[in-house]
Amino acid sequence: MSSGQFSALGKYHVVLIQPVAGVVDMKIPALYINEGKQPVLVNSLVEYFLAYPNRSLNWMRSNARALGLFYDYCSALAVLHSTHEPVHFHKRILRQFGIALHKGTIDSATHTDDMQLFWPPSSLRNAKTILASLQNFIAWCDSDGLIPVSSDKQVTLPVNETTSLRFLAQASKAKAFMFLSHATTTNTIAENIKRRHDKEIVHLGTDNRGLGEAKTFPSELVTPLLQYGFVKDETSNIPEVREDITAKMITILLMFGGTRVSEPFHLWFNDSIPQIDGTCKVLLRHPSEASTNLLGEESVLRKVYLESRNLLPRNNSRNSKSYKAGWKELKVDNTLSAPVFFLHKAAEKLYREMFIYYLNYRQVLMDSYIQKNGTDHPFLFVKKTDNPGEPYSMAAYTKALKKAYARIGLREGKQIKFGKYEGTSPHGMRHLYGRILSEAGVHVKVIQNGLRQRSVLSQGVYTQPTFNHIANQLEKAKEHIESGTSTLLRQSDIDALEWLNE
Repeated sequence: MSSGQFSALGKYHVVLIQPVAGVVDMKIPALYINEGKQPVLVNSLVEYFLAYPNRSLNWMRSNARALGLFYDYCSALAVLHSTHEPVHFHKRILRQFGIALHKGTIDSATHTDDMQLFWPPSSLRNAKTILASLQNFIAWCDSDGLIPVSSDKQVTLPVNETTSLRFLAQASKAKAFMFLSHATTTNTIAENIKRRHDKEIVHLGTDNRGLGEAKTFPSELVTPLLQYGFVKDETSNIPEVREDITAKMITILLMFGGTRVSEPFHLWFNDSIPQIDGTCKVLLRHPSEASTNLLGEESVLRKVYLESRNLLPRNNSRNSKSYKAGWKELKVDNTLSAPVFFLHKAAEKLYREMFIYYLNYRQVLMDSYIQKNGTDHPFLFVKKTDNPGEPYSMAAYTKALKKAYARIGLREGKQIKFGKYEGTSPHGMRHLYGRILSEAGVHVKVIQNGLRQRSVLSQGVYTQPTFNHIANQLEKAKEHIESGTSTLLRQSDIDALEWLNE
């Protein structure tokens, strides 16, 4: 039985992507559960999504799936026991649910499933994510007053939305939230983490993958990628014919600007501002709420400007897959902007020169776009083929990057795999950015701002030392100790160790 990605199918629930009545430009994964063989919408989950309208569709899907699967498990359990009598051990049911997520519901010896759910085993990470989603959802319901008040602590197994909320409220108490401030000590943080662990409904084990070395872009590929990875025609002297300049500019932003892979796709043509001194100011602005800042035009919200061109902000859930680009909340100023800090002046100069050229190249493609659509659009990066001038897609960049790796592979006679665990995915370049700053001795708060992270805790994965770096540092420590200059491990201690070896 595979223990890979969780792929259980809903039995007593269904999730449908649909718009919300009375709310424009918002689609949610609506959860319907069986009540008397009739599908009924879970309204509390709709309210939950309305409370967080800017969260991603994937986040909403995960929450709808978590609640739906829990309802499935309880419904199957009720059928198994042929009863809806009061259940006394709410936490036990939730613990059993967690184990069922992780280990599956199919007996490995008999290959039968008494519950008739036929869930395959799930990865530890997926199981814990589903349990965490349930805990967060019920905590929000509790704080928002959506859980019906009842003096009866013996809540029956869920047969509808009301009993589902009551049952979950009994089984999973509100998840503790920790608001960090300058006065928070490391001991306080450690105590909070311990308390959170103690409140865990079921301890399925530790997902050790999160404790390992974060994969960064291989440093030995930096030069070949930029020098000839994007070269399509070595014989041409025309930049856009010779190179894939769009993909190369995005790569510079990822690798030397530390942007997330989706962020360059939100850039407008006026978000990069070449400076007289040879530098280039690049601003990441909120896709919908930031101002347009267009010279000669009235400044309006970006979403208003895009609407006038029959477009939505690229992070809107209603967009097509090719146009959509995610947006994670950044640490921004009062204009909802965050600057890109280039690692090196040579990278900044290269981006500046390419940008100046790109504006003219882009205009040619935009002329084609305007002729077809009757209007323009403000996004910086655009397609060259297949509807020239349309906003460049994240999928197109991934395809271009894979082609660049193939060119390097042919030139150097080796295969370069594309993937998260090889560090060759676009996000690996952001990891490289953070690690370079960390190994240069830059303070964590400065790195936080360089990565535009809202919390200093978030950038830890980008700056944790590599195993090689740790080994080198420990080797230096070993040499220091063996030299006899350590104040804690005395020469007499070393002499004793050597004597014991004789």
